[in-house]
Amino acid sequence: MSLSGLILSSALFSAKVFWPYFSSVGFLFIGLALIPGNKWLRRRGIEKALALAPVFIAVPLGAFGTDHFVEHTSIAKGVPSWMPAHLFWVYFVGVALIAAALSIAANKYVKLSATLLGLMFFLFVLLKHIPTLATHPQNRFALAYVLRDSFFSAGAIALSRAHRGDFEAGSSQRLVNISRFVMGTVAAVYGVEHFLYPHFVPVLPLEQPLPSWLPMQLVVAYVTGSILFISGVSLLVNRKARLAATVLGIAALAVVIIVYLPLLVARPLDLDALNYFLDTLLFSGCALALAGALPKDEQALLSAAAGLQHGRHGWPSTADRASRTSKRKWSSARRRRPSGSFSLPRTDAGFESKCGDENWQPQ
Repeated sequence: MSLSGLILSSALFSAKVFWPYFSSVGFLFIGLALIPGNKWLRRRGIEKALALAPVFIAVPLGAFGTDHFVEHTSIAKGVPSWMPAHLFWVYFVGVALIAAALSIAANKYVKLSATLLGLMFFLFVLLKHIPTLATHPQNRFALAYVLRDSFFSAGAIALSRAHRGDFEAGSSQRLVNISRFVMGTVAAVYGVEHFLYPHFVPVLPLEQPLPSWLPMQLVVAYVTGSILFISGVSLLVNRKARLAATVLGIAALAVVIIVYLPLLVARPLDLDALNYFLDTLLFSGCALALAGALPKDEQALLSAAAGLQHGRHGWPSTADRASRTSKRKWSSARRRRPSGSFSLPRTDAGFESKCGDENWQPQ
């Protein structure tokens, strides 16, 4: 083996490079193996992609959690200076991310883990990114990080609601609407930035410029920006919101395949390339999770909320339930034989034939 081959092999199997790749592949196999078959089969058309939302969320979380152990020194520098025990928080967040990835990939306790994950991303925004933006208000990348983790937080909350299978009432409905508003705002702002800065990587407009070898860079930027902006506006005004979130997730997945996968193949040892790949995949998973949490028929939802067919919040009212219970009991009573009824005992055929003979006299 040549010297360059030995160097490449040792680099590939160094801890900082090997473990993020290993965890990504591992969570990918776990998530794909445990996708409930009925969820996939009952989807139609592009909505089949919604079943992949947990996989697209679990894979990046597992890799990011692994990063907190193999890159603990560099990640500790990003912990706010006023917080004590920087390494403790690095390891704590790493454990939390891996635990959330396991829960989501294995489809166990998803409502709890996704809710806590959304809260953690929200704390990132509140405690880290907003102070940085306040310190450097002219830095557009500081705003991009605020919007990115806000999107991830809202997507995790949407996943916790989508896991229940139906659009729920009350507080759940409000949480989904808040997630829709936050994610729509982020998508619209990111869409505008694609027209202002078309030479940077698409979907998440961060510091990485587009590679020079990528063809039709302006086309990629403008098409991606248009999809982001239109989908974001549709989510904000709540028109075709489920379709908009689905298209947004599929478009982000297409960018992962068209842009970030070749970039990762060209630079497999660059962890920044892997992180961009995983960030955009997580963006796709969050958008698809929101689509799964939104109602399929918005007009039916509005009718239910107005109480035209059901009670408050779309659930059957007390009077409806009492009426249905009474009807079921009445139908069941009609099918049952009355308690005072009786039937004649069966007799033999000879006795019946004699009873039918007018000339027959009993002995």
